[in-house]
Amino acid sequence: MGARCCKPEMEARQNTSSLGRQEEKSLHGYEILGQIGEGCYGRVMKGVKGDQLVVIKVVEKRYLLDERDALEEVEILKTAEHPNVVRFIEFIEEADRFIIVLENLEGGELFDRVAMVGNFVEDDARKVMKSLLDVLAYMHARDVVHRDIKPENLFLVDPHDSTNIKVADFGHARRLDGFKETRCRGNPGTLAPEMLLREPYGTQVDMWSAGCVMFVLLGGYEPFYDRSARNLVRKVLHADYSFDPMYFDNVSDEAKDLISRLLVTDPELRLTAEQALEHPWITQESHPGLQQHLSAKIRVYTGRRKLRKAVRKAMASGFLKDFVTGEKEKIRLSMSEEAANEDMLTRKSLGLPEETKEPHLHLDITI
Repeated sequence: MGARCCKPEMEARQNTSSLGRQEEKSLHGYEILGQIGEGCYGRVMKGVKGDQLVVIKVVEKRYLLDERDALEEVEILKTAEHPNVVRFIEFIEEADRFIIVLENLEGGELFDRVAMVGNFVEDDARKVMKSLLDVLAYMHARDVVHRDIKPENLFLVDPHDSTNIKVADFGHARRLDGFKETRCRGNPGTLAPEMLLREPYGTQVDMWSAGCVMFVLLGGYEPFYDRSARNLVRKVLHADYSFDPMYFDNVSDEAKDLISRLLVTDPELRLTAEQALEHPWITQESHPGLQQHLSAKIRVYTGRRKLRKAVRKAMASGFLKDFVTGEKEKIRLSMSEEAANEDMLTRKSLGLPEETKEPHLHLDITI
């Protein structure tokens, strides 16, 4: 059923949590320099202690269905030793919230920087994807699935180097320990088909998301996008995408081949991170054929993305609802007004076999 929300009640909840907290000038020895982001579960601030700039992620416990999710993020980051994974600094638990302190990445979001510099080329995209795939190979070898690989979670270490990235935001990451997951997590535009179908899934969902990131990085638009939730799900489940000649004519065939091997609906046939690292597009040396400029495409994409994000936040007051389980609360965001009125789609309407599970469209969405 669609989520309904009493707007005055939501505003009251916001006034007693976020707004009051925003006035904090310091936090456990860190001077707060300002807020840089906010989501369903809390907010992100920039802080400083001595001469060390940090990012402080504050997660409100009452918006978590299971506190173990936040604790798992901490454990994964604590043990991660990879040059392209954001560095963990400190974890603090208070009565009503978790505080995660991470390194500050001076370069900001990769896509924002690419849109500004004007000289990002296909060879740069290759280097970025090589780093991302290396992170995924490292995490997957340890049976960890990220579940939220998307452009917004790739950050630059140095504002003057558009290829030295780190992967951030492990809030949806899960240590599988030999088991499969079934819960739907992440961004609707990059969710793998098996996740939408609520089938047991493993680390291969990250490879589908990596394919989506690579597609955007080279083409400047999402492979799967539709205003209708029904159509979006159908496109993903059938891998219904195309390389628009206007945006991909000057992209190398090797790059498009790698994308096509990542955006495969069957996770067993989809390339693993280790296999993708051996693909010719990744292993080749720099050459003139990889100098196609991509910044203008990314500039258009980032503009559309920021507009849609602003619209989603404005709409949130109509689509968010607090679900209470004991003393726990969880916020869910409906993918669209259509999804708010239909809890699930029929297999027949999506052109899928009747014996498979029906995908639910109430997802744990990151915005």
